[in-house]
Amino acid sequence: MASGAVDSGSIPLGNVIMGIVIALLMLIAAAFLLRSEWEKVQLSKIEYTVKTDKCTPKTFVFISDLHDYLPVRHDMEKITRMIDGAGPDAVLIGGDMITMSKSAKPGSPAVTEWALKLSGELSKKYPVYYAEGNHETRFLEKNPEGYADFVSELLSMGVKYIPENSLSFEDVVISGVRVPAQCYKPILFKSPEEIRLPDGYLKESLEGFDRDKFNILLMHSPRYLHEASELGVDLVLSGHMHGGTIRLPDGSGLMTPQYQFLVKECSGEFTEGGTRMIVNRGLGTHSIKIRFNDIPEVSVIHIEN
Repeated sequence: MASGAVDSGSIPLGNVIMGIVIALLMLIAAAFLLRSEWEKVQLSKIEYTVKTDKCTPKTFVFISDLHDYLPVRHDMEKITRMIDGAGPDAVLIGGDMITMSKSAKPGSPAVTEWALKLSGELSKKYPVYYAEGNHETRFLEKNPEGYADFVSELLSMGVKYIPENSLSFEDVVISGVRVPAQCYKPILFKSPEEIRLPDGYLKESLEGFDRDKFNILLMHSPRYLHEASELGVDLVLSGHMHGGTIRLPDGSGLMTPQYQFLVKECSGEFTEGGTRMIVNRGLGTHSIKIRFNDIPEVSVIHIEN
């Protein structure tokens, strides 16, 4: 070849490297998505132990955030089988079992089919206590008649629906609280004052709350452990965070439904004062339908002396 001529059959090294990098990134993305799809149809049983002298030993199962999500429809038997294996005294539901879109027009129906089927199946075997999440609250706001029909159907199955009240279960008080809608706003666009729980809100909401008994509070958002501790709650059960969508090695979540990033309180156990909080990773997904290192969870809670 003459000096200075260009070899048209060769590929510049930079292009080769770029092609390899792009191919590797595509393989990593494909592996990530495949792993996410696999995780969404798995189920993990996480066991917790709580010590107290306020009540006799009991076992509760806590589930949350089904969101009527498609893969879970094929896994209802898997969920009930895992719950049966735990042998609970009662099943506690932390809300967002349904899906009600933010953009839905007034009067629009919520997606409730599988929430009702699962609740009904469980209520045949166990006492079931169902508290609200932000999707149930949104359903009430957008379609009061549809919401009333939904609650009526739950009650007809024997489910105890506790949006903002307390009921006794033997020597335990189980309470539900309807966290105000503004408390679920995206935090990036709100000041802390706008999403705080109003002063005295929990105390005013929980009719029947008895501080002298062992108290379990079903509070969908885990952001208000401090307020629950001030009230004297023994155990808070929350969901809402979906495990942080992608769980990082240190246990924090990459992103919450309120666009918080790298938050620890996305799953697991937390304590303030004499109050314990357990945050469930949820059964389904919503909006951003990704799970990574974040397998859906059934929480089994052993109350021991």
